[in-house]
Amino acid sequence: MRMTDHVLNATALRSGVPINSVSLVSQLGRNSQGSLLEALDKGSAAGAGKKDSYEKLKKAAEQLAQSMDAFAKEGEDSIFAKAKATGDSQEIQKSLESLAKSYNETLKALKSTASPMDAYYRQMLQEAAKESGESLAGIGVSLGKDGTISIDKEKLAAAGIESLEEALGASAGFTSKVSFLAGRIFGNARANAESSSGRYDAAGNSYAAYSNMYDIWG
Repeated sequence: MRMTDHVLNATALRSGVPINSVSLVSQLGRNSQGSLLEALDKGSAAGAGKKDSYEKLKKAAEQLAQSMDAFAKEGEDSIFAKAKATGDSQEIQKSLESLAKSYNETLKALKSTASPMDAYYRQMLQEAAKESGESLAGIGVSLGKDGTISIDKEKLAAAGIESLEEALGASAGFTSKVSFLAGRIFGNARANAESSSGRYDAAGNSYAAYSNMYDIWG
């Protein structure tokens, strides 16, 4: 599945993530000095050097979005409906292990850019996991001090399908919020990595990324 603006907007509608432009702007504003043009000029060299970091982040976020899509699907073809029909949750277990890997890689990639916008996204991902900590713990998913998640495979294998769906199904807060965030992280990383303007602010964020952000949230 390729991430498109249509996919990003669709996940936004169902996510319920309490993100607002004011809080995000305050994050970005911490590194703002003088006019926007001055900030862009000041950070152009540093931003250009971050292309590789944003390429890695783009890849990690896309993989995370794909992992979340496996749990967001509803109806007879959903991963949970299939598990209920067969009584076998191995596909869910395998998909969750893939989710944990891409989630942790996305957190790592967000940190590597040293961008205030990505620091904000990193915080929001961690909060989404913390808010669902109890239900995730019930199926063997634990949260580390560094924000990463790990899986107790024995506890996961012993978890009932109903419990798995409650924690990870389409209506679960963790799934809807992380799906939305993965899409937004991908979009921002793509704008930074592939910006045609080649202009960056002092924190290494592309001017095109700002335009993309306000088009959705402004």
